[in-house]
Amino acid sequence: FITGGDTGRVITYGPLVHFTLAVAAPPTLSATMPPAGQLLHGVVAIPVIGTVDPTWADAPEVIGLLVDGQRVPNDSLVQCAVTAVGTCSGTVYWDTTGDDGPHTLQVFFTTSKLEQVLGPLVTVTVFNSGPTASISLVHSGEVVSGKTVVEVAGTLDPAETATGVSVQLLVDKIPAGSPQPCPPGPKCVGDFTWDPNGADGVHLLTARFVTSTAGTRSSLVAVGVLTHPVIQLNPLVPLKPGSTATISGRVSYPPNARGLFPPGAAVLLHLTFTPAVGPASTLEVVSGRDGTFTAIDPEPVRSNTQVTMTSGLTTAQTTVQTTARVSCHVPAQVRHAKRFTVTCAIPGLPDRTTVRLYDNLSGRHQLAAVKAMGGKATIRVVFPHKLRTSVPLWVTVAASQAYAVTSSTTHRLRVL
Repeated sequence: FITGGDTGRVITYGPLVHFTLAVAAPPTLSATMPPAGQLLHGVVAIPVIGTVDPTWADAPEVIGLLVDGQRVPNDSLVQCAVTAVGTCSGTVYWDTTGDDGPHTLQVFFTTSKLEQVLGPLVTVTVFNSGPTASISLVHSGEVVSGKTVVEVAGTLDPAETATGVSVQLLVDKIPAGSPQPCPPGPKCVGDFTWDPNGADGVHLLTARFVTSTAGTRSSLVAVGVLTHPVIQLNPLVPLKPGSTATISGRVSYPPNARGLFPPGAAVLLHLTFTPAVGPASTLEVVSGRDGTFTAIDPEPVRSNTQVTMTSGLTTAQTTVQTTARVSCHVPAQVRHAKRFTVTCAIPGLPDRTTVRLYDNLSGRHQLAAVKAMGGKATIRVVFPHKLRTSVPLWVTVAASQAYAVTSSTTHRLRVL
C-alpha cells in the first residue's frame, strides 16, 4: 500500500504471497470412424469416447453424429449419465436406409459447460441394395392369352430397417386389382389375375413394392397377348407300348398380328395327353425364339393317346398311335385231339384286350380267344384237325380303341 503527504511519499509493501494458476485441460474426443471412402450399408455403428477434466467442475453431456453437417435423429445420441465423472463412452448409430450416395460423417461431444469438440471429417459412400420388386409366372417376351396369373414379389434388404407395406400389379400403368398388404418378414408375395380379354399386342406389366421408409420399388416385364396363334404339328409314327411320345411343331402368328410382337416372343402351350386306357396327364411348354417347341409325354405310352394342345383360343389335336409287340411260345409239335398251350407276352398291353389264335389251313379259322392280363395271354386249345402235317398258326391282338395297328405273329405247329 502507499502512504504519504504533500512533501513526499512512502511506499510500503505487504507480505509476498505465492500461488499457482491451474489451467483446465480441454475436453477430448476419440471415435472409431469408418475409413475414408468406405462403402457403407444398413445401420452403421461408431464407438465414441468423450473426456473432460473433472477438476474444472465440468461433466460430459452428449455424444452424437453429424451427417453432412446435420445431426442424425435424437435416438442415436449418447446421453451421458449425470454421475459420469470425467469420461463418457457409447456408440452412435446411423441408419443409412434411403441415403444412397456420398456423405460426410463427423462425431461431436458436448459438456455441461457447453464446450464442444468435433472429430475429424470423414467422407463415405452409402449403397444399399434396397428393396426389390419382381414378377414371376410370366417372363419378358412371353405371349399369353386368356386369364393369366401374375406373381408380384417384394424383397427387403436384411441390412436395412424398412418394412414391407404392399405389393401391386400394374398393366400399362393401370392397377390390376387392389394392392395386397405385406405380412411381417423380409418378403412379400401376391398373386394377381390379369384378363387381357383378347387385347392382342404388347403390354407392360409393372411390379410395385411399397416399403415403410424407402418408398416404392418396381420392375417391368413386357408381355404379348395373342388370342389366335397358328399351331403346326409334325407328323407322328406309331409307337410300341412303353415308349415315350414326343410332340413337336411350330407356333406362328397370323399375318395380321405379326407386327404386334417383338421377334422371338415365346408362346405358352398347354398339352393334355389322353390315353385310351389309363388316366390323362398334362404339360406346359414354351416355344423357342423361332417358334418351335418340343413336348414329351410324362407317362409312357400304353395305348392310343390323343394329344390336345391349346394356346389362347387355338386348339390343335393329334393322336399317338401304338402297336402291340407280341412274343409267343408255341410247342414244336402236338398230338391230334390233345390239348396244348400257347403263351404270349405283350408288354404294355392293357388288361382285358382280346388276343386270338388262328390256324391258317384253308382260310383263317379261330381256335381260341382270351383276354390278356398283366401283359400276358395264355391260350389253351385242342387242335381239331386230323392232318399229320405242319400247320401255320397266327396269334393276333385285335385292333381296338387301344391300338390302331393290328399286330400278329406267325408260328408253325407240327401235328402228329
